[in-house]
Amino acid sequence: LFYTAVPFIEYASASTFARMTRFSKGPGMRNMGSFGSLDEMRHTQVQLWFGYENIKKNPQLDWAQKSCHTNNWAIVGARHTFDDLEHTRDVVSSSIMTNFSFETAFTNLQFIAFSADAAKQGDHSFANMLQSIQTDESRHAQIAFPLIKMMVENGKKKEAQKLVEISFWRAWRQFAVLNGLPMDYYTPLDKRERSFKEFMEEWILVQFERQMLDLGLDQPWYWDILKRDIESFHHTQAIGIWLWRPTVWWNSAANIGPKEREWLEEK
Repeated sequence: LFYTAVPFIEYASASTFARMTRFSKGPGMRNMGSFGSLDEMRHTQVQLWFGYENIKKNPQLDWAQKSCHTNNWAIVGARHTFDDLEHTRDVVSSSIMTNFSFETAFTNLQFIAFSADAAKQGDHSFANMLQSIQTDESRHAQIAFPLIKMMVENGKKKEAQKLVEISFWRAWRQFAVLNGLPMDYYTPLDKRERSFKEFMEEWILVQFERQMLDLGLDQPWYWDILKRDIESFHHTQAIGIWLWRPTVWWNSAANIGPKEREWLEEK
């Protein structure tokens, strides 16, 4: 699921950063954009190489290179989301939507929390790869902070607020699949770090909210809806993907026995 969903987003992000390098007015942002393009190319190459190494174990890993070139229903949503965030707007909007809403909020879940689960399961190469990528992502996230601050200080808070609200919700709906299902269903019970809901509560509802408020933004209007959504949304996705598992490119695991049900009820 990871190797076939993430590399094409990483590769597409290289051109997003390249547009920042070309069109940003601030030299600091242009420099950060240059480094960002290099980072995203590295991420793409590392992930495709890891996936390629595993093709001999599972030919489905071939999807790492072809997923975004298909109209598979699961990839259409991801492609539509990241075209919106990264490729169809001006560089300031793309930076706020990508560097702040996406990379500040959700790549922590992807590359740190997911890494913890992988390490606990003994997949140390995957865990180390994720942590290596996150060191770059944390730098990318810094690009949007001064942008939002400048917009708020110059009477453009409403515009910044809208960009964050659109992009955060779209990223949430995508990452619920990419993180929620592996954390709550695909990882063996005794290897799970915490539930997806617990990660969301600590890293999103607490940390990301604090970052928004510190920058002078407000809670998104749907914050109460989000609090309810983390209770159930990714579980409905798990059911839907399980029922339609022949139409997706990864081996969806039900992994729901009596003990798993108890764990889910408790969490």
